[in-house]
Amino acid sequence: AADGAGSGLDADTVDSMHANQLIEAASDEVRTPISSTSDPIDQPGSYYLTQNLSGSTQGIDITANNVTLDLMGFTIDGGGSVNDYGISFHGYDNVTIKNGTVKGFAYNGIYQGLSTAKYGRVIDVKALENGLFGIRVVGSNSLILRCTAGENGAYGIYAGVGSVVKENTAYKNQGLSGIATGSGSTLTQNTVYQHQSDNGIYAGTASTLINNTVQDTQGLHGIYALNGAILINNVAFQNKGWGIYATYSNVLRGNMAYSNNQSQTADQGGIRRGDDSQAINNTADSNYHTAIYLDGDNTVLRDNHATDSLVVSTVSQCFYFSSADNAAIGNTATECTIEFAGLLPPISRFRDNIEW
Repeated sequence: AADGAGSGLDADTVDSMHANQLIEAASDEVRTPISSTSDPIDQPGSYYLTQNLSGSTQGIDITANNVTLDLMGFTIDGGGSVNDYGISFHGYDNVTIKNGTVKGFAYNGIYQGLSTAKYGRVIDVKALENGLFGIRVVGSNSLILRCTAGENGAYGIYAGVGSVVKENTAYKNQGLSGIATGSGSTLTQNTVYQHQSDNGIYAGTASTLINNTVQDTQGLHGIYALNGAILINNVAFQNKGWGIYATYSNVLRGNMAYSNNQSQTADQGGIRRGDDSQAINNTADSNYHTAIYLDGDNTVLRDNHATDSLVVSTVSQCFYFSSADNAAIGNTATECTIEFAGLLPPISRFRDNIEW
């Protein structure tokens, strides 16, 4: 009679937990609640946040390998304080942070700064308005998935060697790059918008970039890829410098560069690639000065389309060759002052190109 109908007890909270928390706690793993940034995480295991943490005097320190921290949709807010970080797992392996927001810390939202660490994962996290990095996971073989990094003072997202960076959004971060990775990484389906300095996306040597969109980078270039990279079906729109800048030994296929070189600088434009590369089926439209620029030799340019380059200092070029030691086959060019400019390849390697 004391705990049945008419008792006034709420069966959903009689044990101080809502039903959804019971379901979570009843999973196969045993989870430890975290209700304060001073609660230590110094043992392997699974942990979860029980409430928002604001005005924190310190961040959450993880000092063990093999830890999962579920933020449960809650926010850790530094309040613009002098605290270094929201969550740190500096130097530790196989740590996962997921499902919440970290904002307002003096340096980094989420921080792991040693290249010797590995297997860090940050999933479904928003890192906002931190003084330096939103998410910084320097260790190798990391995963950054479905995160948002906005209005941080430096990088939005940084991941180390051999990492996967997928389905993230970086918005209005202030310095270095919106998203950056070490060598041998894969970046796919990310969006970078209004990055304020340097490059929207910076990809290390031998990386793969697929289906990324970079718009309105205010510093340098939309996408900057080091040697040995593969770039497929990326979109670069209205960036200050080059839409896509690939250094050398790269493959570019199916990319779109539209309305780049907003600074209207001579010898910049839509797509630039260096020595020993291939560019196939790319499109460059309405870029200032030069649509597609071949910087170097031993490259192949096939079935690309360049159009409507806008005049800078009386120059409007669809394609520009810095060396004749290249091959250009089946490309189309129109509505530029000069469709094919520079040191054109000999006729044996300059075939079936069309200009009008």
